[in-house]
Amino acid sequence: MKENITSRIIELESPGLIKTVETEIVPEKLKSTAIIAETIYTAVSPGTELGAYKGNPPLRPGKAYPRLLGYCNLAEVIHVGDQVQRFKKGDKILTLESHRSHFVMDETDFAILIRNEIGLKKITTAYLFHIAYNALLKGEAKNGSNIAIVGIGTLGMTALLLSDHFGYNTFAFTNLDVYKPEDRLWKSVKLFRKDEKSLMQRLYEVSGDVGMDLVVSTSNDWNDWLLALQICRKGGTILVIGFPGRSSLPNFNPLDSQYFYDKQITIKACGYSPHVEVPAWDIRYTKKRNMELLVRLIQENKLPAERLISFEDSWINIEKVYAKYMDRKSPLFTCLLHWR
Repeated sequence: MKENITSRIIELESPGLIKTVETEIVPEKLKSTAIIAETIYTAVSPGTELGAYKGNPPLRPGKAYPRLLGYCNLAEVIHVGDQVQRFKKGDKILTLESHRSHFVMDETDFAILIRNEIGLKKITTAYLFHIAYNALLKGEAKNGSNIAIVGIGTLGMTALLLSDHFGYNTFAFTNLDVYKPEDRLWKSVKLFRKDEKSLMQRLYEVSGDVGMDLVVSTSNDWNDWLLALQICRKGGTILVIGFPGRSSLPNFNPLDSQYFYDKQITIKACGYSPHVEVPAWDIRYTKKRNMELLVRLIQENKLPAERLISFEDSWINIEKVYAKYMDRKSPLFTCLLHWR
């Protein structure tokens, strides 16, 4: 490839201000191990992206703006350097690149080669599932485990679908109107309102007097954190993939001894899997192996990723997409952005 390529990148300059930044990719100046890919789809991560868009405190130390948005990118390889062995032109790859039309990466950078092009739209959501999958791995979930999902947003839905797929006893906690009698999901997943009366008594009745072994906390709300502390059984574990109290202070002790100490609860931060190329006997569950599994489950229709895609739109309308989330009256999960 000799022609230069203009990459269009969505960038958040400051809260509420999105710009499209253009950069030139010059193939002749790239390393011999570099590839160029053209984005086909990206998936919106509503919690992370809307938090930045609204100006919530940053998740990590450092400069908050300008910043890139998104991390679920499915693309086609359109150029490979002379020494690239892992990919060829025309390959479809799943990466953690942000919302952008084209990008350059080294062949050693993280990417999943999609060998079977079935369900490319659904596959784009795989990393959203990976965050919840990492939580289940860290919780060491077992057959018969009682697993509570607090908050049924996008990550909550991925945790719920994964827990149900693996056959765990799954309990969902939300005040959103997600129940539909004809939906087979709710025949295996037990659904509770977070403000339900006599909740603890009913929980013990339906869990065999065991309680919740694992609680996946997906919410930023302190009331949801309190609920997680309350429903977690003695000796249980809270798996955190949300950001409790991201923009406010609680009106209670979030490590109240009646829960944390008396029940000997374990709290684990989740979502990260190592990106290393090592034999399985050294590290079994790497990011790459996990993602390859999830892609396969989605392609085999064992993991209903289509439930995660609430709507689709062109990347050009990203601001309208965010506005739709801000004005939502009913649950919205991810939006699939089209780049071609």
